[in-house]
Amino acid sequence: MSRFQWGFRVLGSAVLLGCLLVGMLAVQSFAAGFLVDDNFNGDPVGAKPAGYEIEETGGKVGVAAFPSEAEKSLFLDDPGDKVIKVTKVFAPQSGTVVAEIAFLQPVVSSTAKVIRLLDKEKANAAVHLETRSGAKLAYKNGDGSFTEIGDYQAGVWYNFKIVADVAAQKADIYLGNELKLKQVPFLAPVKEIGALDSYTPGSSARGHYLDNIRVAAE
Repeated sequence: MSRFQWGFRVLGSAVLLGCLLVGMLAVQSFAAGFLVDDNFNGDPVGAKPAGYEIEETGGKVGVAAFPSEAEKSLFLDDPGDKVIKVTKVFAPQSGTVVAEIAFLQPVVSSTAKVIRLLDKEKANAAVHLETRSGAKLAYKNGDGSFTEIGDYQAGVWYNFKIVADVAAQKADIYLGNELKLKQVPFLAPVKEIGALDSYTPGSSARGHYLDNIRVAAE
């Protein structure tokens, strides 16, 4: 092998190694950018999800082999009339918070809280999405009214994304890839967003599944 060929091979290997290292760092940086990143696939069926505060009076919360053993989710099982709730606390953010969640209800029921974004004290909800009668998905406004963002069916996954701007006290709400509400005012003013929760209606035997819960700061 000539020196030129040897040098070219070494240079090529160095370039390839450099590309791999950059790629690895980019992936690590991307993963590190999430405040919350939970898909429950690595958790045992029936386990309580790590890092969540759980209220399950009259029901239970656990990881479920749904839709499959490989693709698990979190089930809030409500067999009665109690509130079954999960809460996740994360580092408080005063800028823009992007939250994503997948939601499925086996049986259509109103007033299930799909997701709320809360202040760090968990006392005030900046953003509040829930199911409403007539199989509707809706955003709760500051005056207590609701703005519908779409219909839903039992047994179907729905993916939500919320882009919440704390400085502006407004949010963009996406259902799937479609922007449903643009710059809608927060339900209540907050100085920071530092938690999310989801819970069952509290008025009937209805549960729901959650999956792919992600929170990031922009």
